Amino acid sequence: MAECTLDLSRPCFEASLENLPETSEAKQEALAAFKSKVERDHRCCHRVIQKFYGNKKYTSLHGKIWKYDWGDSSASSRKAWRMIVVVPDPLTQPYKLIAAAVYTKSVSEQLSVAELSSIFDNATRALDPAMAVGTNGDFRQVPNGDGRTRSICCLCYTHVAVTDDHAEIDTAEKEHRCDLAVSPTEPAE
Repeated sequence: MAECTLDLSRPCFEASLENLPETSEAKQEALAAFKSKVERDHRCCHRVIQKFYGNKKYTSLHGKIWKYDWGDSSASSRKAWRMIVVVPDPLTQPYKLIAAAVYTKSVSEQLSVAELSSIFDNATRALDPAMAVGTNGDFRQVPNGDGRTRSICCLCYTHVAVTDDHAEIDTAEKEHRCDLAVSPTEPAE
């Protein structure tokens, strides 16, 4: 019997997976191997449980966000990708894990607490399809750590732009078309 289940079907995760530069086949093969390992033993891969000690705003998320480093089979010992996994109830076993986002560690080694909170919200909000309405998601602009600003779509968790030019960020946000957005249904006649 599996120790936990890993849900890879959330739209926010699928959208972020598409942003990895590797080929689709390499990603899917690595993802299947990773899923199998995690479901056998959630501790077998490099896992970090995000702690929110001393941060009153985000204490409700303590222990509910896990980060795994992983990569394709050709990767060296240092895995190139980081997966953000949401554990809605870390006190109940078997664990129900939700893959919420994945990114290349060369883009960002660590995400801020606010970014992790946004990812958590998007992964849990994805349970309700009525929430994903519109053509563009909201955007969060955060410091990139090198003087530039990073704009992230809060619906699909796509990095829209990383630049020090705010006009460029505005343009990128206006041109961004979120793959997760669905058209509102028309009223039945």
